Amino acid sequence: VISGARGNPSIHRHLEVVGRGLVEVPSWIYQRQNLTVLSLKDNRLTDLPNDFFSLTRLQQLELDRNRFVLLPDDLVKLTGLQVLSVCHNELEELPRIFGGVSKLRELRLSHNKLREALPEDIRM
Repeated sequence: VISGARGNPSIHRHLEVVGRGLVEVPSWIYQRQNLTVLSLKDNRLTDLPNDFFSLTRLQQLELDRNRFVLLPDDLVKLTGLQVLSVCHNELEELPRIFGGVSKLRELRLSHNKLREALPEDIRM
């Protein structure tokens, strides 16, 4: 489901690619540089490729119900990120550099395997 403007894919703001069994993020997503909301819920993702972090206008990223064990340090490159949802994954810890996501105001982590409390630098 793509919501937002029709026609030119570069002006879409919201994108949902949900329940498709994806094991990697499709490269055509990186062409949508104006995305502010991206939902990749209910897939089989374990990692985000380097090109993913060119989506610097993202404000909300939903990665619920995938297979992440660790989140990439490069999440700090998503400088506009305000909401990150990674519920129902296999996360064991959070990257220490995560506190560098300065605009982050909501972090959803339920139903993971986190071994320790949130580090001080990412408490909200």
